[in-house]
Amino acid sequence: MGGDGAVQFASRGSTILLAPIFVGLLLVLSVVIGRRVVVRFAGAGIATRAELLTIAAAIGLGILQFVPFLLGAVHVLGRTEVRIAMVVLTLAALRDAPLMIRFVRQGWHERRSMWSRRCLWALPLAAPLIFSVLNAFAPSFDPDGIGYHLTGPKRWLQIGSLDFLPTLTYTSGVMGTEMLYALNLAVVGDVGAKLLHVAAVLIAAVGVYLLGVRIASAMVGYVSCVLFLLGPLGVYETIGTSYAEGTATLAVVAATLCWVLWLQSGDRGWLRATALLAGIAVSFKLTAVVLPVALMVATVLIVRSRRDRDVVRMTRREGGALVALVVAPMLPWLIRSAAVVGNPVFPVLARWIPSRDFPADLAAKFESYNRYQLWGNGWGDELSLSDRKLVIAGLGLAVVIVGAIVVRIRRDPVQRIVGGVLAGTVLVQVLAAGLYIRYWIPLVAVIQIPILALVAKVVGRRTGLAAVAAITAVLIASTTRDGLRDEPMQYVRATFDDQRRDDFLVSRIPILPLTWMADERTAPGDAVLFTDLCFGFYVDGPSMCTGLSDALRLSSWEEFNQDIDELRITHVLAPLALTTGEQPDFGNGTGSVSVIVAEQTYSMVARLLEERGRAVATLDDWGLFELSPDS
Repeated sequence: MGGDGAVQFASRGSTILLAPIFVGLLLVLSVVIGRRVVVRFAGAGIATRAELLTIAAAIGLGILQFVPFLLGAVHVLGRTEVRIAMVVLTLAALRDAPLMIRFVRQGWHERRSMWSRRCLWALPLAAPLIFSVLNAFAPSFDPDGIGYHLTGPKRWLQIGSLDFLPTLTYTSGVMGTEMLYALNLAVVGDVGAKLLHVAAVLIAAVGVYLLGVRIASAMVGYVSCVLFLLGPLGVYETIGTSYAEGTATLAVVAATLCWVLWLQSGDRGWLRATALLAGIAVSFKLTAVVLPVALMVATVLIVRSRRDRDVVRMTRREGGALVALVVAPMLPWLIRSAAVVGNPVFPVLARWIPSRDFPADLAAKFESYNRYQLWGNGWGDELSLSDRKLVIAGLGLAVVIVGAIVVRIRRDPVQRIVGGVLAGTVLVQVLAAGLYIRYWIPLVAVIQIPILALVAKVVGRRTGLAAVAAITAVLIASTTRDGLRDEPMQYVRATFDDQRRDDFLVSRIPILPLTWMADERTAPGDAVLFTDLCFGFYVDGPSMCTGLSDALRLSSWEEFNQDIDELRITHVLAPLALTTGEQPDFGNGTGSVSVIVAEQTYSMVARLLEERGRAVATLDDWGLFELSPDS
């Protein structure tokens, strides 16, 4: 990268073309592994082939995350070791090749004209999704992706283990999705990671459709799918990135699908699959933790409502096994978090559980910011903290009222229980996580379905079809227009030409040449500090980020200066304003979480540059500074 291909794990040349093949291999492996688990739990039962494939893919990906995890646990996580592991898994999967071929053939021969019509309904969605695929093939520039989703697994592949990464705070929690990205980084680079996210989103979309069909109708399934992909609370903005919403939603949808299969068939094997997938969802993204709690509460209430003593007694006996299945995918991450930061549920409860480089006061600010200030960029910029608290409280009250009405008017006991649990889940999510859209994507993908089913009954078939057509047309037109405005041909050219790939990347991150320069100037083991921005994926050595970590203590200049030396930071990327005494703009409280300590950070970095910094290069309003030894 930067013209010489120095940056590791960034896809270039032939690796870009190989990325779709490798991602396809991962998906096949996940289906093979997941199918074995599903068959062991529940067989096929009433599930359709499409449902089985969706569930199997989610379980398989949840299991594959532990390939790099185990390699890291024994300190042999590297490119060669990952590739060997993938070859071994592929050879082992060949045993199931005849079964898979027969499964696909039977599905092809059993296809019906209805499926052809349903596929035609889905074709218009291809237009905006093309832009997401182009984004996946382009070099990575999404902030969280190059900040930690890709940087974390890259650093672990470089050091060979899942060691603690100073200042990369989020890497101390659950990172199941990032383990899947590590598989791709080791073989085909960052494009593979983003294509895997695209694939997870598309499979999740199929799962949303299938869930809608099973609960209500094809129309409800289609509308749910469209809203999940393109709606205002949908996943569209993140599809072609290396975020974790796709994998988490896939596991959430698959878990809910298994739960509905249990509800409709009574086969407790589906309940076991539900438990496993609920745990996998949490291992992919911690904010999905509300799902296992909600499903557990709903299951207990429904079983008790049936007043069948034999069923209640049997379910109680299996309760421990179900809890174990939920915990199993999360337990390795809980143990790892306990080992590296002392808090097994990091960053949750860090106000009460001592956590490395994340003191209680910083944890309290972090929780408050996530709940009240991370959301509302644009429309809510003028809202004060008290206003935001009122918004949260008002929404919480509205959820309670609507939930009470639903429970009151529904006569079917199961529907009343489901309605009450859904309302309680939404209430907990609102109060705990605020209104940040990305935290809501996995949950909304599921809870929208019963709401749409209720609406469909009220509006009728003809009116519903007209509404579906109108909603679909508006969303497709809007997202397609936005995609065309982003000049998609730039993405196409950047995919096939390495020089244009660099030019494209610089057009998205103008100060990136300073990063490449820092990478060339640092000695092995020396680190680069990013001020305000954080894109360590494009640094091959250690990278540090100011903000959400006490690894760089802001309480005093002496401690900050000491930490700079202990972390072996030799170069700093910072705004030039810090060298002129200008007052930086700390924003209005929305945007990056680092804003909660921005004033202290800028003050410390400004003094650091004044006393120890020498400008090496400048670009736009930014500079690369080399630090002299502390006198």
